[in-house]
Amino acid sequence: MKPNHARVLPAAAALSLTLAAHAADGPPVAPVRPVTDTYFGTTVTDNYRYFENLADPEVQGWMHAQSDYTRAALDRIPGRAALYDRIHALADADTQRDDFVRRGNRYFYLLVERGAQQPKLVYRDGLDGAEHVLVDPEAMGAGTHTHYALDYYEPSWDGRLVAYGLSAGGSEASTLHVLEVEGAKVLGEAITRADNNTISWRADNASFFYLRYPATGPNTPRTELEYNARSYVHVV
Repeated sequence: MKPNHARVLPAAAALSLTLAAHAADGPPVAPVRPVTDTYFGTTVTDNYRYFENLADPEVQGWMHAQSDYTRAALDRIPGRAALYDRIHALADADTQRDDFVRRGNRYFYLLVERGAQQPKLVYRDGLDGAEHVLVDPEAMGAGTHTHYALDYYEPSWDGRLVAYGLSAGGSEASTLHVLEVEGAKVLGEAITRADNNTISWRADNASFFYLRYPATGPNTPRTELEYNARSYVHVV
């Protein structure tokens, strides 16, 4: 039997009109559709479980209506546009340097230049030393449709090597890399599934501990993607 598209389309249109009407008077109201389960003798009712299906046109329509309502409410605030422009101008008025790490007389830190969207990882030898760029995520994505972000970094105790996480396209899925500071030479290490990491260098300055998530398959639930991380030691 062929699906009855004639019924589906009017239903979607009616939903859009209903949400639009709500957006005019107040925030869109999501219908309550209770689903009840019993866990170890305790009954739990979930009124909005259908929202877990983000591909549902009704759920998408509700989200769009919420966005439209919020946008309209913000746009009605007197002087908001001028205030936004002023805050943006002040926030972008000067170069920013933070997240400092010292190794001997070598200083590592993040640099955000005026107009930049992502921080660079830089270092200098001594407080008065020249500033050298080690990792520039914006330069990596130049001329492409993919942007990169520096998620974390940790220099070795002697300041000769740096382990850092890099993710692409806003995924926050970090790949762990190692570079040699002199010459900013990226070494062969590229360890995937190294999200949300804390790197701990060992005293030999040639190995470190890190966390890695297990490999997943196409049927792995999204709720299980960041479970069961293991600790590893990596020798450069």
